[in-house]
Amino acid sequence: MMERLAKLKETVYLSLHIDHPDELQPETVDLIRAFRSMGYVLLSQSVFLKGVNDNKNTLKEMFLRLFELGVRPYYIYHGQEVTATTRFVMALEDEIEIMTQLRNELSGLAFPQHVIDIPGASGKVIVPSNHWEKDTSVVTDFEGKRVRTDNWSTV
Repeated sequence: MMERLAKLKETVYLSLHIDHPDELQPETVDLIRAFRSMGYVLLSQSVFLKGVNDNKNTLKEMFLRLFELGVRPYYIYHGQEVTATTRFVMALEDEIEIMTQLRNELSGLAFPQHVIDIPGASGKVIVPSNHWEKDTSVVTDFEGKRVRTDNWSTV
């Protein structure tokens, strides 16, 4: 199926979900190279995970390795508090600090957009870095819905 899709005249994008550089094992790297050789445009998405990828060095290694393999780091999500993943959710301010440090060290091509997929709202909203003075206590979705980031309640 993947070979048939690659033969289409349209550009085919494939998004990989990678959360840690240890996931880039030889088998994964071989698949990435195979997709690239078929002409796929490869993107990656990740989620901030406390205790897994919650530091600059881990994420920098992962994003650089993906970039070197021809995968464009596209999104890194703020983790959502759902029952099974609550223990992995980081404070938004900690994520912002890490992303600010990474922005200082990575090329724009190796740097993903830090986004929040607001619960019950519309669209992925980009999280600003600490390069700007801002108030991150309220976020507005694409339809104008305003949500508090401390408890995800509607304003």
